[in-house]
Amino acid sequence: MYPGVSERIKSMVMDQVTVVFLLLITSSIVEANPTMPRYVNIGLFVLIFVYEPFMTSFLGGTIGHFMVGIRVKRQSNDSRNIPLPMAVIRVIVKYIFGVFSFISMSMGNKDLAIHDYVSGSVVVYKKEKE
Repeated sequence: MYPGVSERIKSMVMDQVTVVFLLLITSSIVEANPTMPRYVNIGLFVLIFVYEPFMTSFLGGTIGHFMVGIRVKRQSNDSRNIPLPMAVIRVIVKYIFGVFSFISMSMGNKDLAIHDYVSGSVVVYKKEKE
């Protein structure tokens, strides 16, 4: 059994809250340090935008995934995380298609969204040994 739309949307909403929180903190840091070099400012904001692919690739999921108890793994081997390039592609497709990406979940046997098909990922429930 694979996580359904409700669990995946819950994790997505939690991640959006996390990103907004990180943006607020980063903005406060930048505002409080007007002499900070511009490349540092840009770097701080870039880190926020690579949050999802890095977390997904290296830890198997984002803060939202962890809170809901789901993980993003490879379709070909659900004990391995997806590689970083595929995690980047996954996020880009997810943002392009938005919620419409989840419509495809009812069409397959693993509840795959469009971004899962494109990136070779599958979302599974957290295993007890993690």
